[in-house]
Amino acid sequence: MLLAPLAALFLGGGTALAATCNPAGTTGLTAAVIASSAQYITGTIDATGCDIGIYVGPSGAGTIISFANVSNANVHGIFIQDTSNVQVRFSTVSNNDVGGTAPYPESKAIQAEGSRNVVIVSNIVTNNGDGGIAITDDGPFNPGAPNSGSLRPGYGNVVAYNFVRYNGRGCGIVFSAYNPGGGVSGNLADHNTVMNNSAGIVDAADAPNTTATNNSVTNNTSAYNGYAGIIVHSNAPSDFVSNTLVQNNLVHDNGGRMQNTGVQTQSAPPPGSFGIIVSAPGGYGTILMTYVSVNQISNEYTGIGHSDDVLTIIAGNGYSNVVIPVGFGV
Repeated sequence: MLLAPLAALFLGGGTALAATCNPAGTTGLTAAVIASSAQYITGTIDATGCDIGIYVGPSGAGTIISFANVSNANVHGIFIQDTSNVQVRFSTVSNNDVGGTAPYPESKAIQAEGSRNVVIVSNIVTNNGDGGIAITDDGPFNPGAPNSGSLRPGYGNVVAYNFVRYNGRGCGIVFSAYNPGGGVSGNLADHNTVMNNSAGIVDAADAPNTTATNNSVTNNTSAYNGYAGIIVHSNAPSDFVSNTLVQNNLVHDNGGRMQNTGVQTQSAPPPGSFGIIVSAPGGYGTILMTYVSVNQISNEYTGIGHSDDVLTIIAGNGYSNVVIPVGFGV
């Protein structure tokens, strides 16, 4: 099992130090490191002056990024686009998009768009400007770069056992759809710790006529985030979000409390704090068959808030220091 990574290491895929910024495919961005097929990348990548630390494009299928330290990119620490079977593991991705000034709706530290079977596991993602980890589709509208990509869904990806904290004005982990005919489907967020971000874990259709289906959010801890711990959203006309599983998560102390310290100083949850939200704001789109079960929710004003949703199943959840366990209207 070690032969392939070791071979790649001796072929130049080992410790990578940023020297020049190279065009990152057709994205219109630059990157310190461009991955080739099945490359093994490790070590320190200082992406100062580049838009991306490591770019894994269509020709980078099978790339493994392991025990890397990626920092100081203008936008993304790691950007994976239109490819498959990539692993990002045991790495630290920090201080990218500092201040959250990148002009793209998804400027996450680790972002996989239009890709399948990407595994993002056991990483530390902290102190980035516009959020932690994103799984998106790709297409005519590229959510993470200025130029269009190929129309592809974000399908069958796993985000697990990551520590995602202090990521500025963005969400900790997102599954988000931006292209009709693309969408995000069959993705899993499991056993992550998501704290002190603008919001926790999000499954959403964001642009009109897009879909987010069969995604799962399980066994995570989501706390001390600025808005809610877990959000299932349909955000634009004719969106369709269905069969989302939100199960066995620990959700507490969200709503902007002590976001910089992670210490709660209020005994009563402030009005407007939510543990879990299932909502189509303004009645946009359709949210169908969301399963919210066996979650433990504490220190929130509303434990589970839902509105404009259809056939949401809420069962077996536990509540502690929650004013409204289940409420309508978000």
